[in-house]
Amino acid sequence: MGVWDRVITPLARMNQGAIACGRYTAMVLIGVMTVVILLQVIFRYALKAPLAWSEEWAIFMMVWMTFLVAPLAYRGGLNVSMDTIAALFRGRWGTLLQIVINILVLAMVAVFLYRSFGMVDRGMGARASSANVPMGYIYLVVPVSMVFMITVGIERLLVLIRSLIDPSRPSEPDSIETGESAIGWTPTESDPAGSRQRATDASSDAN
Repeated sequence: MGVWDRVITPLARMNQGAIACGRYTAMVLIGVMTVVILLQVIFRYALKAPLAWSEEWAIFMMVWMTFLVAPLAYRGGLNVSMDTIAALFRGRWGTLLQIVINILVLAMVAVFLYRSFGMVDRGMGARASSANVPMGYIYLVVPVSMVFMITVGIERLLVLIRSLIDPSRPSEPDSIETGESAIGWTPTESDPAGSRQRATDASSDAN
């Protein structure tokens, strides 16, 4: 195991654990939110006695779901993006461009993290209209999400630097369990942004 792997592997394990917790928590929240919305429909239209708290808490759960899965989307490269310019760069130039992009993303997330502490602090002085709960607890998911966005960003940056030094290594985070790319495909030296190799491999296996 090389020096880069000694740093990246434990960081990847930590990120995978945090992402798994966020994913399963989000799954529970979406189930609870669905039940709450169904109850609101029943109480409003069938019983003519709408619940005062259901809509607000459904919104809170949706916000928490969004921020809990944000590190997953970032690590897997699943966010919506415009790759017109990135597609023009190949090989090490493409990897270098991705490094610059990730540094900018990390800087932006760091600003969000700093600002979120003030938001949580101010939220402790306000309460949800439908329940006696400080809004700061609702806002708490923002700094938590930003912390893991930063750890994921650091992992991605280290993986990209390793790929820049050794183009034979993937430029996307690997799955510790499978050894494959976290998003299911492995970039090549000529296309670090990533040609989707799965379709090619599947076609070859079929033949």
